[in-house]
Amino acid sequence: MCVSLLNYRRLFAGLVIVLLCGNSLFSASISFIQPISFGNIIASPFGEIIEINAKTGPATPTVFSAGNSYVNGGFSGIIRVYSDIPGQMISLIYPVSIVLQASGANNMTLDGIDARSKIFATSTAVGEIDFDVGGLLHINSGQVSQNYTATMTVTVNIINP
Repeated sequence: MCVSLLNYRRLFAGLVIVLLCGNSLFSASISFIQPISFGNIIASPFGEIIEINAKTGPATPTVFSAGNSYVNGGFSGIIRVYSDIPGQMISLIYPVSIVLQASGANNMTLDGIDARSKIFATSTAVGEIDFDVGGLLHINSGQVSQNYTATMTVTVNIINP
């Protein structure tokens, strides 16, 4: 049996957003602007971890573990919250992990989302606040080349002043 030394894959994780408001008299709007994309990856046959660290702003994927893989393209996700009054405290709660799937392939895990994403902001004026979303993608040994997708539920908490 031959094992390919290179696997090609394009990875994508969509976001589903849930809004919880601290005060029903005011509301903010939430928009899903951009999904997380790990781009095209030529992965080590032994597995790899790819990181998007968007904690401080937009980011692109980098090889996090052994360094034997190649990543081309990709970007952090963006959730945009429109704050309708100054002083709103906005926090996002991400899942601990999500499972990425593709037909006929083993699943992969995306975790470390909270540690690599913007999780909190306080509005200083009426306007948009972007929350950049990242994480760690765990590519398994011998992972099949496919397009992998997942859906992530993010809880948005808004506390009005």
